[in-house]
Amino acid sequence: MTTFMAIGEVAEWLKERGLLGPKRVPLLEEVDYSKLCEVRWFGFANQLYRVHEDLADILAGFFKNEEEVLLCIHDWAMVVDGDGQVVDAAGLNIFYRFRQALGEPAMVWDKPGHLFRDEHLDMQSLLRLVLALQWDVDLVSGSGKVVARVFDMDICSLYAADPILLNAELLERFDKLGESRPE
Repeated sequence: MTTFMAIGEVAEWLKERGLLGPKRVPLLEEVDYSKLCEVRWFGFANQLYRVHEDLADILAGFFKNEEEVLLCIHDWAMVVDGDGQVVDAAGLNIFYRFRQALGEPAMVWDKPGHLFRDEHLDMQSLLRLVLALQWDVDLVSGSGKVVARVFDMDICSLYAADPILLNAELLERFDKLGESRPE
C-alpha cells in the first residue's frame, strides 16, 4: 500500500524517526541526516537518461529490505516557468498518471510524500520517473538508518547509520556510476 502524505504528515513521520530538520523553505521539511555517516556522493551533470535509470535502480536496492520507505519530492518547480506556464507538460502528465494509477489525484505540492510499504517496484518506478524529471528527492528508510538525497538536478548523496551494513555490490555499482561521468 502506498500512502500519499501532505507536508505536515511528512514532518511528523520524520520527527518520529528523529530525522526532522529545519524548514528549507516554508512548504518543505528538511531531512536531518546529521547523525548518519555520509557514505558516498557524486555529481552527474550532463548525464544521459541511462544514468538516472541506473541510479534509481541502485538507490532502490539500498532500501529493498525496508518495510517502509518515504520518497519525498522537494523540487517540482522546474516544470513551471517564471510566467506560470508548464515547461514539461508531457513529463508532468506522466507523473500524475502514475500517481492516479496508485489512487492519488492530489497535486505534488499538496502531497509531496510517498510512503511505500513493501512496494519496492512501485517505489523504484516512481524514483526513476522523478529522476528523469530532474526533481529533488529524498529517500528515507522507515528504520531511519539510510537516507539518499538527489538534489540540484545532478548531485546524489548517500547516508547510513552503519555503512558496513550497506550492500557492497550496490556500493560498487554506485561508485562506478559516479566514475562514469564524462569529462
